[in-house]
Amino acid sequence: MFDFRGRRFVWWVDGDNHLRVSSLDKKFIIAYPFCVESDCPAVVEVIGSELPGLDGAERRPVWLVAPSLSGKSMGAWVDALLTWSFSENRTLERVKTRLHCKLHGDFLQHAPLRPRVSARHTTENREECGERQNGRLGGGGTPTT
Repeated sequence: MFDFRGRRFVWWVDGDNHLRVSSLDKKFIIAYPFCVESDCPAVVEVIGSELPGLDGAERRPVWLVAPSLSGKSMGAWVDALLTWSFSENRTLERVKTRLHCKLHGDFLQHAPLRPRVSARHTTENREECGERQNGRLGGGGTPTT
């Protein structure tokens, strides 16, 4: 548990696939994938009812193009996601699903994935991450830098 701008949050890694961040009251919940489509931006899945700029009554989940995350620690990623989420100076760009990419047209359910490198992603599980996200075996990806 940690404090962000006077509010309590938790974060966890869900199945080595997503970084999840939630307020203790569960009004704010997001998921950020470790794996993304090749040449496509990562997409934040908004699960909770609260995200500035979105109508709280709108049906969830909602998918938004995620900010670029830098830093080598999960804490830095969590801080960047929360800063972006509660920023008033950002544009929310919607996508249809977490598998949508404007660069390649509609849905890319069979496109090869490339894992994002993180402290939790070792050489051994990079291919597994791509396989899980694709729902098939045998098609890993190349790590991003």
